[in-house]
Amino acid sequence: MQKEFRIVDKEKNIVCISTLDERYYGEEVRDPVTGLPVITWVPSITFITNSYPKGIQYMRWLADKGYDKAEEIKTEAGDRGTIVHRAIEQLMTDGVLKMDDKIMDREGIAREMTPDEYYCAMTFLQWYEANGKPKPLAIEKTVRSKQYGYAGTLDYIFDLNDKKILLDIKTSKNIYPNHKLQLSALRQACREEGIEIDTIAILQVGYTLNKTQHYKFTEVEDRFDLFLSIKAVWMAEHGGDKPLQRDYPLSLSLNREGPAKKVKKQ
Repeated sequence: MQKEFRIVDKEKNIVCISTLDERYYGEEVRDPVTGLPVITWVPSITFITNSYPKGIQYMRWLADKGYDKAEEIKTEAGDRGTIVHRAIEQLMTDGVLKMDDKIMDREGIAREMTPDEYYCAMTFLQWYEANGKPKPLAIEKTVRSKQYGYAGTLDYIFDLNDKKILLDIKTSKNIYPNHKLQLSALRQACREEGIEIDTIAILQVGYTLNKTQHYKFTEVEDRFDLFLSIKAVWMAEHGGDKPLQRDYPLSLSLNREGPAKKVKKQ
């Protein structure tokens, strides 16, 4: 069953819940009347920006592949992106990444990286070394905008040439408008937490369209105004929604007293 429920910030009591196509962040707070702990939910930045129009090229691609095949391709791309992100995170936190290291995928299963996934981590290291090994100020940090009601997890904040750069790692060959809006929203959330960002940028790793270096660094224009417009669209479609929560038994049983008997055909 595709699901994720994880603590993303122990000090702030923030958890993240994911189901098939929805994602929320929850924060444990105290009810001002009863004093009992309650969880308040806010949508993720990704969930909001998914409301951005996909464009004619996406619609043509969807028509060409068919819905089921397109979903399969997106799932595979998401799995690849998760492995690459976690491999790079291990490299940055532990200082080393081995080719045969097992990395946790989205289903919580540890597996070895494919050559392509490992190469993406290699190209990140190329960028990192080419820029003088900038100091990471934050890695996989969850931030929340209380003013606008959303939360998200940033990839990295680097100190590069005395400037704070909010960097998003992508494994895709293209940069889409919703990618830029995600960074704009993260920047605002950082500002509310007292972190002023000088530059927001996307680093595409494993970018084979470049001949000399297989990564691409792109500075992004801050369009928080456009993000708020998309959030208004999201509110119109999902404003009254809450995270999907159901009670499931941990196992299913037929409660047979003995092995099933085969019925003979007449």
